[in-house]
Amino acid sequence: MFFAGDLVNVPDRASEWFDDNRGNAFFPTLQGRANYSLEKNGVTTNYTGGELIQHAPLFGAIGNHEVMGRWDGESSLNDQFNNSYLRAAAAQIAQQLNITVSQDWLQDNSFNANTYEEIFTLPQNSPGGELYYAVTFGDLRLVVPYITNMWRTPSLAKHAKGRFRESDRDLKNPVNWGYGPHIFEPIKRGSLQYNWLKSELESREFQQAEILDSYLVLSL
Repeated sequence: MFFAGDLVNVPDRASEWFDDNRGNAFFPTLQGRANYSLEKNGVTTNYTGGELIQHAPLFGAIGNHEVMGRWDGESSLNDQFNNSYLRAAAAQIAQQLNITVSQDWLQDNSFNANTYEEIFTLPQNSPGGELYYAVTFGDLRLVVPYITNMWRTPSLAKHAKGRFRESDRDLKNPVNWGYGPHIFEPIKRGSLQYNWLKSELESREFQQAEILDSYLVLSL
């Protein structure tokens, strides 16, 4: 099974993966154990999902809803999800505050996909580990990049942390900026992921795969 994100809504909310009280958590739905009411043309039916992951491996691609923003220990999970921050900007703040930057600090103060990586066991054959990877199944070569960005509203309202502007109240406070729809993992020419993808598409494994069965799975 190839599953392009978004897999859930807020990735650090465990119930969305395992036991959402609305009956439509991620894993129960793929096990045939969902319990969710659907209405169509005035007729209500009970949706149970299907027995899928009991019989087939699951390979996912990260969407923006598999990425959490800054952690502060106080805000709601929804607020933390919407509060991702540029890695470069976080590193600048650390430099200004004379903070020694560890990988954990950088993830807590920018964004991370830790829950996604801990839940799934995926190939780790790229510089991104489980975040982007490639795997062969028979004659099929599955290539899964990490190409997604933080969604920001196109609103131009004065308090919007938006696609095209920062809110008026935060103009002089860059620590609260949203930086627009910033991309999480660079894919530009010369980046680690770009070079990996170029190498993968030139690899023997990709070249020998049946052309009709070679997939590039993207989640934007």
